[in-house]
Amino acid sequence: MTKLGARSLAAFAALSLGAATAQAQSRTWNVCGGNAFNTCASVALTVTGQNVQVRIWNLSGFNGTFANTVFTGVGFEGIGNNVDVLSSPTPTMSGPVRPGDTPAIWQLRNDKQIGGGVNLDIVSTTPNGIKNGIASGCNTGLPTGNHEYWMTPCTLPTANPAQWITINFTISGSWDVANTYLLVKGQGGPNGASTECITGGSHQNCSDIPNNVVPEPVTIVLLGSGLMGMGGLGFLRRRKKDEIV
Repeated sequence: MTKLGARSLAAFAALSLGAATAQAQSRTWNVCGGNAFNTCASVALTVTGQNVQVRIWNLSGFNGTFANTVFTGVGFEGIGNNVDVLSSPTPTMSGPVRPGDTPAIWQLRNDKQIGGGVNLDIVSTTPNGIKNGIASGCNTGLPTGNHEYWMTPCTLPTANPAQWITINFTISGSWDVANTYLLVKGQGGPNGASTECITGGSHQNCSDIPNNVVPEPVTIVLLGSGLMGMGGLGFLRRRKKDEIV
């Protein structure tokens, strides 16, 4: 074998190995529940090597839940040992906002509790409570002033990534997607209460969204106008809990 041939094969092997280690793992939670009051959320997790993407949709107002709930934290537990958020490259956050608002990027931390009595491996939270939280477009009671909000549409989730709130960051170690469970913290509930929707462990209180999820009247108007889209229609079909790809 010539030196050129050997080098070419070595380069091909390296590329193949890199492609294998960077294969994407994904998991989606479509859940309702909570420890103080019920809320609904859709969260899609994708891990590709050391790159992590979390997409969030606030479904408060669906299935009889409190529409004015604002998400202020999302965390993950059971992700495996020696997995930490890295500060470089800088994490990013993007997505739709309440008209006129410029909300701040959420903070990412390791080994932190944000409620529900669960110490989480990785959390992403607002820098200052309910301000800069993720609201539902069904929410009609958001305060103004120095409150700035991310806001997902008042529909079921669509296939359009621009309509989701998306957080991107990098990690050390190897994330165990299959055994991960989720915590979503909601604030601004009835009488100012907060709630935690937890999908696993001994504190589990959130379960798969029923197939006959019922929107509030404002949402019915949106669905009737055709704004739900094909992605939302697909969401209504029967699907497995905690789908893993």
